[in-house]
Amino acid sequence: MEKQKKIVGPLEWFSLIAGLLIFGYILVRYGGCHPMERTETTEIVNNPGHEWGEHRRAYKSGKKKSVDPVLEQIAAQFSGGKNPDYKALRKEGITEDEMNFYDQLKEEYGGKIGRAKNWYKVLKTARSTYQSVSDVFADATGQPAETLRSSDLQEILDHPEKSAKLFNQFARRFNKSSGEIEDFARRAPERLSDWAMWLEER
Repeated sequence: MEKQKKIVGPLEWFSLIAGLLIFGYILVRYGGCHPMERTETTEIVNNPGHEWGEHRRAYKSGKKKSVDPVLEQIAAQFSGGKNPDYKALRKEGITEDEMNFYDQLKEEYGGKIGRAKNWYKVLKTARSTYQSVSDVFADATGQPAETLRSSDLQEILDHPEKSAKLFNQFARRFNKSSGEIEDFARRAPERLSDWAMWLEER
């Protein structure tokens, strides 16, 4: 009996597959179908508008940058008997209270320090003290220290629990007794710079 011939042989299968591959390539390449094309984009909004119902404080990059060049600039001006350019310092993220602190240092040590190099050392150490004071107040109050006003500080000192927490943190951070800190607090210091200057003088 004669063997029946297959309708679709290996050659036909090969031709069919090759044809489908070629057709698929042409469709993808020229037919407007792009399987890897991104179909949506994501826009990152740094400062959303009022329509979102959210109000954010402007971020000052200067707070995160190294302040060494700023301190060098202040040191050079102090050594020459000049006052710093306060507008420029504000742009660098230095708060008004911190600038007030540096002014108090100039008044305190102006006659004893001459060279810019020595001023820089004093300012760098003092800045570390000021930053530590800011950190203590921020931890004790739960809000950024630069937003604290005189009335906020007084409210903390008048509140038994908040003031106790603040005094304990000061005692641990600066190796002071709670009694010393309470005595100073009774003088009603109005600014962070007052606290930092008190610590610098002791």
